[in-house]
Amino acid sequence: MTKVFSIGHLRTLLLVVLGGFPLFGVAMWGFLRLVLGGDADPQLVTLVNWLVPGTVLALIVLTLGITVMVMNPGRYLRDVARLEAGRAWATWPYSREQWAAARQVEAARLRRSLIGLYVAIGLAVLLALVGLAAGDTVLAGAGGVVFVLAVVMLVLARLGNLSLRLADDESGEVRIGAHGVLRRPGGYTAFAAGGTLHAVEVTGAPLRLVFTSAVRGRYGVQHHKTVDLLVPPMREDEARALAERFDAEVIHGWKHEMD
Repeated sequence: MTKVFSIGHLRTLLLVVLGGFPLFGVAMWGFLRLVLGGDADPQLVTLVNWLVPGTVLALIVLTLGITVMVMNPGRYLRDVARLEAGRAWATWPYSREQWAAARQVEAARLRRSLIGLYVAIGLAVLLALVGLAAGDTVLAGAGGVVFVLAVVMLVLARLGNLSLRLADDESGEVRIGAHGVLRRPGGYTAFAAGGTLHAVEVTGAPLRLVFTSAVRGRYGVQHHKTVDLLVPPMREDEARALAERFDAEVIHGWKHEMD
């Protein structure tokens, strides 16, 4: 579990499942009790008291089971072992200034990925205020539940990337593998956890190596920028060669099945 928790996307998922789901249960229990009121049927109250924790437990078990089947954590653990042993597709050392700049690039990517949660928090506050102004406790309670859930998701997402932000400012190194990148200091981030690698691009000024995943969901395919690496000086040609290799061997090659 310790090694699994060290992988960025899986760490975030575990924090959401093991931390967020119980908080979601508490919020839903409070909302349902608010809707039922103080004079509710005792049998109905008992049903809610058992139904909410039972549902949360079922969600935890189901989510972890689907994670094992879909994400295949063993694939990333093997990739981490290869990178730790020095069997990387590329190893890039960074000076103190370069490492600080590289961390800022990745931090900017994280902030962009969390915009949806900030919007949800704003809408939840508006919903709660409208409910309070109208004297509608149910509407206000719904806004409060959404607010709590969005804030929890925001905090957990930031905790999931804590190792990167706590990395020291002296110097650093990244090791790029077939399925993810290992930052030293920092941690391992998978390129396409729960999906497939869609594109690897060399872009921007200063130059960056950007990995985009594709995840098929209920509303079609969604694309997410999962890793944004600042290319060190004198490594530009290597970065372009890496993008071509990922395109040939991973995106249009062996479909992430490397062992």
